Amino acid sequence: MDGLLRAQFAYPDVDFRHVLSPSEELSSSSLPLNLTSEQMLHDIAVGLKDGQAANSMSVTHTADLLHFFGLKKKLD
Repeated sequence: MDGLLRAQFAYPDVDFRHVLSPSEELSSSSLPLNLTSEQMLHDIAVGLKDGQAANSMSVTHTADLLHFFGLKKKLD
């Protein structure tokens, strides 16, 4: 969220309409990008599901989320 808040500050004229994060834990391995094909297919399926869910997300929800994390960052 810190990166998103920094981007919002750096680009005040951009309308950040969607904030996406995985709804499930993604696969990991001890080596970067060293996943099995099953792990990759699972991660892709999670991404597709989350992307489709983002289509139904409203601008108000995203604005509220950004406001919440902005306050949280300031410990307000």
